Amino acid sequence: IPQRGGLEARLLHEGPSRKKGIQIGICIRLNSGLTLFQSIPNEVRLSNQEWMYRKFNLVRCMERSSLMSTWILEEQGQSLADHGLNDAEYVLCGGGFPIRLKNAGIIGAVTVSALPHEEDHAFIVECLAGYLNADADSLL
Repeated sequence: IPQRGGLEARLLHEGPSRKKGIQIGICIRLNSGLTLFQSIPNEVRLSNQEWMYRKFNLVRCMERSSLMSTWILEEQGQSLADHGLNDAEYVLCGGGFPIRLKNAGIIGAVTVSALPHEEDHAFIVECLAGYLNADADSLL
């Protein structure tokens, strides 16, 4: 990803985590599983890293944000098991967002963990909106 450094800087230094003093784990991973970037502040626990992995798996499988998948499955009265997915490797909650490239589709995901799951999602949307100079509502 040519401008990967810019996204990392936006997420870590210019984003809401710095403005609000939030300690949050961040991971940028390709669909192949290759981790391009990860930051785990001292205040973030190993369990947050595991949550990010499970959120990534859900985004990769469902090809939409983990929060959108959560809402859709809840609305349909379905569980992960209904889709052949297990709770050890997938999780229904916000905090995972697909990276979609024009003419290439979804190539990976940004995941975060440490806040309540809807705030995790909002954190990603706010950072991406700033990075892309876009309206946050257009990213939902």
